[in-house]
Amino acid sequence: VGALTWQQREPGSAALVRLNPLVFAMLGALGFMVLALVAIAIRGFARVRKGELLAQHTATHDALSGLPNRAALIDHLRCAIDKSQSAHDVALVCIELDGIKEISDAYGHSVGDQLLRKVSKGFQTLTGTCYLVRVGGDEFAVVIRKAHASERAKELGERLVRFFANPFDIGGRIISVSVSVGIAPVDETASSVEEVLRRGDVAMYQAKQEGRNRVCVFDDSLDSLRRHRIEVAADLRRALAADALT
Repeated sequence: VGALTWQQREPGSAALVRLNPLVFAMLGALGFMVLALVAIAIRGFARVRKGELLAQHTATHDALSGLPNRAALIDHLRCAIDKSQSAHDVALVCIELDGIKEISDAYGHSVGDQLLRKVSKGFQTLTGTCYLVRVGGDEFAVVIRKAHASERAKELGERLVRFFANPFDIGGRIISVSVSVGIAPVDETASSVEEVLRRGDVAMYQAKQEGRNRVCVFDDSLDSLRRHRIEVAADLRRALAADALT
């Protein structure tokens, strides 16, 4: 009894067996390249996104103090006015430091910058959750979004004045500065950002004219007084030009 067997050749299978290591190596290399490209793309997107966020932060924040700037103030104030439940739930506090330029001229801009940083930190503590902004130079602003915002703004203004009762120690130099605070309540007659900002500036400069280191709340009489001053100044210019002063 016998048997004859014959194993059919499979050249394709034999070739596949021989090529398997090379195929797997190529697939591995290809997968590694794909992963590397994906990682590079993700890092590139992350850098672009980080650059966008940095650009946005730079555009809306002050470099010296790290606080939001005037552009951010306008956007925040507009949003606060639009979302307020009542016209009396928003108030703007405008703050100007008195004497910063003289200090910078006397001791150098580095001392003035150190003082502004220290003042900024103090303001952050005093204002709490309210929106604090460095408008520019020696000017700051605070947006208050709470019930009875005008009364809260007056209380904050008094705290700001008391904050400057004691001098600052800047590198061994004892420096005294004062502050002028103007308050612009948002009401039915002032519901636009531009008008609220204007009224805040008017009140702040009135506090400065009254002797500084005080708080002034805007009312219509301030506009009347400013218009009167402008009219008198115009009359004086005309009189001087016509040699009509007697």
